[in-house]
Amino acid sequence: MSTAALFERLAARYDELWTDSAIGRAQRNAVWRVTDRLFHAGDRVLDIGCGTGEDAAHLVARGVAVHAIDASLAMVARASARGVAAQVGKAEDLVGQVGNLRRVGNPPLAAHSTRILPAHET
Repeated sequence: MSTAALFERLAARYDELWTDSAIGRAQRNAVWRVTDRLFHAGDRVLDIGCGTGEDAAHLVARGVAVHAIDASLAMVARASARGVAAQVGKAEDLVGQVGNLRRVGNPPLAAHSTRILPAHET
């Protein structure tokens, strides 16, 4: 089973099973302590693997413009229901596109407000 297929099956209960669990909340809080220092109102973020949109919604509530992608249609639907600008897309489809990230979203990303956060920083 592919990762996307697994998350398709889990999407309806993902927040219940993970996001809203004690460990899930602790993880979210740890991630937000980092992202809240890095991203500010008016910044633009590309959320790759957005899941149900919990992190994207948090950033949007802080005034950050977020464009989100996930390989799972069901996860994208849940993120969209939260008001997140999400679409189906795979991280591997972005390989070689880092130089083009300024053109992602509407309006295009501004070079000065785009930060790429390596996974080891979260």
